Amino acid sequence: MKILFQAPIFSNTDHKSEFLALLSELPAYVGNEEMSTHFLLELDSETIEFESIRQLSQIFKQWSINQSPLESLY
Repeated sequence: MKILFQAPIFSNTDHKSEFLALLSELPAYVGNEEMSTHFLLELDSETIEFESIRQLSQIFKQWSINQSPLESLY
């Protein structure tokens, strides 16, 4: 499963590293590709559970990312 979302604004490289680390800690995380102003997050569709979606929603809220790419997951 792939989710395309707008990248948050990073004030420095440490913030970007912190954000990417949070994504990589998701239980169903497979990979993440940076695409200019967006990220393409890949999650394992066979192992994804509600907990991964909940954590991803929290990350989006924490980083002020539009939640609409997650709507189809609920």
